[in-house]
Amino acid sequence: MGTVRLAVGVPTAMKVRRLSIDFSGTPAHWAAVPEFAQMMNASSLWIPPLERFLNQVMARAAGTLKDDDPQTARIRADVRTFIRQESNHYAMHGAFNAVLPNNGYDVKEFELLFEAEFKKLLSTKSLPFLCAYCEGFETLGPPSALIWLDEIGDLLEGARPEVIKLWKWHLMEEYEHRAVCHDVYHAVHGGYFLRVYGMFFHYFQMAHFTGMVLNRLLMRDRQDLTRAQVKASRRRTRRVALRIAWLTWSRALKALSPFYTPRKAREPQMFRSYMAAIEAELA
Repeated sequence: MGTVRLAVGVPTAMKVRRLSIDFSGTPAHWAAVPEFAQMMNASSLWIPPLERFLNQVMARAAGTLKDDDPQTARIRADVRTFIRQESNHYAMHGAFNAVLPNNGYDVKEFELLFEAEFKKLLSTKSLPFLCAYCEGFETLGPPSALIWLDEIGDLLEGARPEVIKLWKWHLMEEYEHRAVCHDVYHAVHGGYFLRVYGMFFHYFQMAHFTGMVLNRLLMRDRQDLTRAQVKASRRRTRRVALRIAWLTWSRALKALSPFYTPRKAREPQMFRSYMAAIEAELA
């Protein structure tokens, strides 16, 4: 087991916020740019099995931390809050994911595949690797929070408010608990190369998952379009995908530094105001 190494920075102050959002009338093309909507729909489909997996790994890892020092006690407390936040996230994304079958898209095979893949990881990989994988996913939280809270207002113009609320709430909390998996990984193992390997393993697996679903969704969307319309759709898809990838990886690649700590990740300008709005709504 590695030494617990908490990065210097502002201590995490996490809260569990359970929202109620109705997606019963949400269309699959909930944004003005349908390819952007489908990209997020495809990504959302693997979030419930992934975040159940995160919770299982974090609970397993926290159970191995036997020291009674204050830092270890803090990690265990953070893991408990993390698990409750992630449980809310995957429950809400599960409700949102019903938008696809409700709009005639058959995605059941993908949901079963994703569940099987995470079950396989849990049963075949070591705890240090599993923690590195989880930390790799959480590396994308702060960049994604910046994107959604500050940087893609044009893509969200005219979008359904319930979907905007889902993603902004989720990613606001991803930024808030950004250091939990990092701290657990350093408590369990801490090695640089395994951490980086876990990060890229996760990224390529999730890119593959998203790509499979997105291709299926767009194939159906384009089946009645003219050749010119299909060409325009492909152009919009490339433009949005490249923009999101650049905004994400221009920040996430900072995790390649041996001195990386998520506590130094830039806070979104709208982070505190959005948090205050959500908490006022729940009060």
